[in-house]
Amino acid sequence: MKPKVNIIIVTYRRLSWLRHLLYRLNLLQFRQITPDIVVIVVDNDPQESAREVCQDRALRYKITYYSEKRKGVSHARNAGLLRIRPDANFVVFIDDDEFPSPQWLEELLIIQERTGADIVTGPVIPIFVEKAPDWIVRGKFMERPRHPDGSNINYARTGNVLMKREVCQKVGLFNEELSLRGGEDTEYFERALKHGFRIFWADRAEVYEWVPPERANLFWILQRAYRTGQTLSYLKAKKGTQKLVIGFEGLARIGIGSLMFLLTLPWLAARRTEVPVKWLRICVRGLGLLTAMLGIWYHEYGSGRVRNYV
Repeated sequence: MKPKVNIIIVTYRRLSWLRHLLYRLNLLQFRQITPDIVVIVVDNDPQESAREVCQDRALRYKITYYSEKRKGVSHARNAGLLRIRPDANFVVFIDDDEFPSPQWLEELLIIQERTGADIVTGPVIPIFVEKAPDWIVRGKFMERPRHPDGSNINYARTGNVLMKREVCQKVGLFNEELSLRGGEDTEYFERALKHGFRIFWADRAEVYEWVPPERANLFWILQRAYRTGQTLSYLKAKKGTQKLVIGFEGLARIGIGSLMFLLTLPWLAARRTEVPVKWLRICVRGLGLLTAMLGIWYHEYGSGRVRNYV
């Protein structure tokens, strides 16, 4: 029996990227497992700018379009989950600034079948829209860890993930408290692990992510570090970690990061900017831990129009 897969795409004013993603879904290849696919696009733009893109008759798969007017990524992801088909076996998330390799979905399904995984995730590979500074490339600031194919891991993100329907039913919806802050996917899969669900890695299920110039810079790197520090603080508090302990960890990161940043500043003379920046990032992540503990929150998804490049 063919597995029935619902692919959820949350989008916000990235029309050309969304169009490119849908086109790339047309090019998916299947040799061992051929699923029945339904694509669910959730448009978080109140102006419904993505509706016309989803009506393109050249698209291979049936697309269900839904407009979610409440601003925030958790609201949009939940709108997608609430609209999965009753007969769906698997739910897949991919972001609107990404596109899959031809073997992507089949590799997720192969690892799921081989391991019995509840959740399967894979690599997201950065593609710079314009030439990035050398220090960003050398420092691998946009890259994420990879693991042996089929290995059991303890995290997942919504940029490239397949879940059994049962996971969605038991874990429930994304935390809407984090809808504008970000980190909602980290928190979701933490809950999945608490329910006893297992996450496995599909190293050949590659997805590519566009990195525009407004992300390939120091400000964005530090901004993301600050937000991930806040997410870490939130998760620690939710697990019952005392505020004093969280505060101490934040201060330790700030102290060590600041000291090492100062000690590595001479690397700038050798044009090795990535060396001090890595320590500065640790410092800023510590600041995120500390401010979240104090109830000062940064809203990563609160504003802004995203440029289109494709």
